[in-house]
Amino acid sequence: MASQCFVRPTFDNPFLNIEELPGDTIIRKPEPLTQANSDPNGTSLVISKDIDLDINKKTWLRIYVPRRIITNHDDEKLPVIFYYHGGGFVFFHAHSFFWDLFCQGLAGNLGVMVIALEFHLAPENRLPAAYDDAMDGLYWIKST
Repeated sequence: MASQCFVRPTFDNPFLNIEELPGDTIIRKPEPLTQANSDPNGTSLVISKDIDLDINKKTWLRIYVPRRIITNHDDEKLPVIFYYHGGGFVFFHAHSFFWDLFCQGLAGNLGVMVIALEFHLAPENRLPAAYDDAMDGLYWIKST
């Protein structure tokens, strides 16, 4: 029986935005990111704003609210969707273009408040860092 040799995975998928460097290190390539849309006079159906969750950990939340709530000075309580962006705790950000667009769609079409969390990504931050960030976000909702 031949012995099997472990082969490290390589990051050769261009959509991953990760480049492998010598010495078992990686760097993330830039990806399209979006700014919060907090202009109350704009034409977008959704207003968004970034709020620091933990300055020391550099975690934050992006809150999306249907514009009609702001412009009508409506005190209506909205259902809340707390959104953890996709990427397996390794890829993307709360302000990645397609996740931002998705959250805007949820808020605008469903008439809900969406809160998206920016959490620490692996492999730069080992688990359970992302889970701890997720719990911090839930505690923030409970206390706010």
